[in-house]
Amino acid sequence: MERAAGTLTGAPLWHAGGCHCGRVRYEVFAPPDLELLDCNCSLCARSGYLHLIVAKDRFRLLSGADVLVEYSFGTHTAKHRFCRHCGVKSFYVPRSHPDGYSVNARCLDRATITSMKTRPFDGRDWEQARPALRLLAARQEQPRLDDRIRIERKTVDALIDEPACEVRMIRRALAADTDVFARILAGANCH
Repeated sequence: MERAAGTLTGAPLWHAGGCHCGRVRYEVFAPPDLELLDCNCSLCARSGYLHLIVAKDRFRLLSGADVLVEYSFGTHTAKHRFCRHCGVKSFYVPRSHPDGYSVNARCLDRATITSMKTRPFDGRDWEQARPALRLLAARQEQPRLDDRIRIERKTVDALIDEPACEVRMIRRALAADTDVFARILAGANCH
């Protein structure tokens, strides 16, 4: 798979996806290198669903709200949503994260995906395996190193125009990378 033009490796971006007939379309904010769960519960094993779990603010339904039908079972916490025309479940509200979404990675457009790494998840013994879901979700919510470097570069670009040379600015550059540090030294007005 090719990486999308203009993206930093690992920096989150908006991926597009949807159902088979195209009536349901959405975007999900995630890194290009996806960490997915392959669940063996009775429903996921039958459908081949690969879970990308995201917070609610990292998901945008663009179209198709009017064609979604809902199915629930057991505790009725999870809200499984299917396109009423093609039958595909491309995302749903999971029991493990009722304040977020699980997106089926198989329904994402490939243009912005660099890689997919799957981990088995024992959904047959959901109660015992549940803590692993919280750890994965917490890790996905933390900014990755590439995000921090990109933010630092924007900050450094703004600070280079300042006439004063500050130790704090140099510390930030060293923490980010040596290229940024060299740009600070070249643009700083230190005496």
